[in-house]
Amino acid sequence: MNDDHALGAYVALTPAARLAALRDAVSSAITRLQEAAAIYAAMVASGDDVSTVPRHLRQALERIHERRMLPEVYAELGGVLRQRVALLPIVEQQRVLAGEPVELLVADDQGERVERRDPRLLSPSEALQAISDQGAWRSPEEQRPLLATHRQKPRALPVRVLPRARGIVVEAGTFLSLEDLQRLLAQLGAQSHESLLIEVEPDGRTNHQRIDWRRWDQHLGRISDADLARRIGCTVPAVLYRRRNLGVASFTSQRNQPPAG
Repeated sequence: MNDDHALGAYVALTPAARLAALRDAVSSAITRLQEAAAIYAAMVASGDDVSTVPRHLRQALERIHERRMLPEVYAELGGVLRQRVALLPIVEQQRVLAGEPVELLVADDQGERVERRDPRLLSPSEALQAISDQGAWRSPEEQRPLLATHRQKPRALPVRVLPRARGIVVEAGTFLSLEDLQRLLAQLGAQSHESLLIEVEPDGRTNHQRIDWRRWDQHLGRISDADLARRIGCTVPAVLYRRRNLGVASFTSQRNQPPAG
């Protein structure tokens, strides 16, 4: 069934039937996530090359398989909120998915106050403020220093953002805080830190590294992305980005194909 036919079929349903269909689809997606986590664990146990699996997805599948992250968190939340909620204990993740309110310190022209918020609706900065790196809810008092930081005007960063390449170029010696990285990720439209490719210029210049792909395209898919990146002297995501743009299958998938005939 193509997208247009599927849309027409669901439009023809009653609201209650559409809601039931939606719940069934989400439930199926969660089941497939659990299956994907088991497959990934088998790949790791078998020594397969998993370098082409995005790092943020590897981390999520590991946490799901080890029962440290609910698959619903991955399916229903996104971006920074998903990353922070995944740090919480399972019981707290369940409360987030249920929409149990949490205390958030906010400030405006009227001063500071504590609000009870649906955690599923927290903005990226609010999620960073409310959930610590250690995976615990911060009290309003503990949130105060972070709230003050978020209210400050963001500092200008000596970096260049390259949305098309999904990366940035950083001058040598530049310190980037977590807040800086989150801001840069937002500019790139990325979902996770895995999509943030940082090229550091050793001499302090901001000239993006250029690769003569005419020399290297012939090797794409013939060896692993990690091996080719080492030969070129670049990052694995740069090789992965080039290979996918050219529609070349990965070395692992080609190796696992049955012989012709």
